[in-house]
Amino acid sequence: MLAVALASGAWAQPPKKLERAPKKAAHASAKKKSAPSKVALKRSKNNQAAQTLTYAQNPVAMQAAKSIAQVQQLDPAWVRSSMAQAHYLPSVVRAVTPPAMPGSRDWAAYRARVLTAQRIEAGAAFMRTHAATLARAEAQYGVPPSIVAGILGVETIYGRNMGQYRVLDALATLAFDFPDSHPKKAPRQAYFLSELETFFAFCHSNGYDPVTLRGSYAG
Repeated sequence: MLAVALASGAWAQPPKKLERAPKKAAHASAKKKSAPSKVALKRSKNNQAAQTLTYAQNPVAMQAAKSIAQVQQLDPAWVRSSMAQAHYLPSVVRAVTPPAMPGSRDWAAYRARVLTAQRIEAGAAFMRTHAATLARAEAQYGVPPSIVAGILGVETIYGRNMGQYRVLDALATLAFDFPDSHPKKAPRQAYFLSELETFFAFCHSNGYDPVTLRGSYAG
């Protein structure tokens, strides 16, 4: 403050003016700084409000629950009750919305990120530990152990990353609120609806609660 005053010749001005000017500037600065925080707060409230929305009152979702129960021969009340607890997730919609200016994907960068020494070692250990199970799976489904291990490595890092989203929320959001801006909305929405049906069948067969399982933004 002293250096600024000396450089500008402020010492020649009355003391009151010298004291008031910084106060006004500080007050104006405070106003400018408060604006972004209000916007951020509003966005935060909007996101929180959106995430409290469930599909309990969505007629399309409830009709889908009825159809899933019929096709998969599941308890209608169980499917309907579970579907009613699904939440709309704005973050999932954002994740699948194409960027305004899409760029080309760099395979070399992706390969370097995925094929790390740590992940390769973890994959080899996984295949050794679960060799018998992988062999049975190959005999039953015809999928080589290396393919199964590779997919698990990319998707979960062999169980270290199990996802941050409830699978039910993610699949319901993509099945009933897929973004209109996506060029392949119709087929992608149909795909996620079928995934939602498969998810209910999977949970029923294995005794899982659909509301508790977690996965990625794509389910």
